[in-house]
Amino acid sequence: MKKVLLLGHPLGHSASPVFQNAGFKALGVDVTYELCDILPEELESKIKEIRDSGEYLGCNVTIPYKVDAKGLVDKIDDENDYVNIIGAINTIVNKNGVLWGYNTDVYGFLGAYKNKFGLNSKAVKFFKDKKVFIAGAGGAGRAVAAGALVEDAEKIFVFDVDNSKASELVKHLAASYGTDRYKPEIRNVAESAVDEHVKEADIIVNATPLGMGRDTRKSINTEVLHSEQFVFDLVYNPLETPLLKDAKQKGLKCCGGLLMLLYQGMWASDLWMEEFTGRKQPFLNAYKAMEEALKKHFKVKEL
Repeated sequence: MKKVLLLGHPLGHSASPVFQNAGFKALGVDVTYELCDILPEELESKIKEIRDSGEYLGCNVTIPYKVDAKGLVDKIDDENDYVNIIGAINTIVNKNGVLWGYNTDVYGFLGAYKNKFGLNSKAVKFFKDKKVFIAGAGGAGRAVAAGALVEDAEKIFVFDVDNSKASELVKHLAASYGTDRYKPEIRNVAESAVDEHVKEADIIVNATPLGMGRDTRKSINTEVLHSEQFVFDLVYNPLETPLLKDAKQKGLKCCGGLLMLLYQGMWASDLWMEEFTGRKQPFLNAYKAMEEALKKHFKVKEL
């Protein structure tokens, strides 16, 4: 049996094994997806173990290791610019002892947004000329920012309680993306100016862990929200976070984190299965099983 791990800390909330194992079962492959809760000082040795052991197809990487893991793989996916724009990875594929790093979070974010609103045309950029406020400058926030960049957002506001982290991300984004045709405004938001920029934004994304589990905190002041905005909370446990609850009461369009979880997971599964089976992706017969497993696990009719 081959294994795929999820590396992160803490991992008690993760639903990834639920739908990933359902996908593997639907494909009839002898692969299992397991949680691997590790401390920061264990990350390098665990990734080395994944490289050296024939037991692993690869892994997912989640909070707080997405940025650090990028420097621990052998090669980076160069078929798109996402990894370089984001500066982080969330998926590692073991190709005969050579570890390749990918980032499927952007596909997850954009796929979830478009699915939620029935926006299926690949030719249309749905963030074009929009102002996007992102709370959180970690790996997930980087992926959201990359998606907004590629989709030609007009302005991107980044806020993090660690101002140095937000500042570093803004500098990285400005340096890694932009053309003569398209040079978006990317701004590091000071804590004193958060409300002002939340009010201005068309799309607000929570890419922090705030609101997860029993945490009742919110990454923004929801009193300044207005009904013309869209709120996306990447947290999926609980399904209705305090942020989403307030936003819905104000009449905003909302999306929780389950759809992004599913879509990024589908892309990651395709990468592992292409390497394991030698067949080209997509592996369509796994997708329905993955979606149904998530619905059953969270007892919902739709994600």
